Amino acid sequence: MVVVGVSSFVISKGNLMAALESMKAILFAAGSMGLIMGAVSILRKDRENEKEWFEWKKRFKIFSYRVAISIMSITILLYGCIIDELLFMLNH
Repeated sequence: MVVVGVSSFVISKGNLMAALESMKAILFAAGSMGLIMGAVSILRKDRENEKEWFEWKKRFKIFSYRVAISIMSITILLYGCIIDELLFMLNH
């Protein structure tokens, strides 16, 4: 996200709005893909056959890695929403 923001800032010749728009787009895309991956992994039926499931369960007793992926994706989307709100306040 930072690399895209800085490169967009440089390419747009110092336009902060363009850099924030690029960062927002990357956050929304990454968060959406993460939620899709989390949903697909939750819907899979072969949980007991997965080797990493047992490894994760040894380390973390409360959350499965599927829930952790979903929570991280929601957090990424919230950061995108914060940037979107910032852009809205700067435009009005």
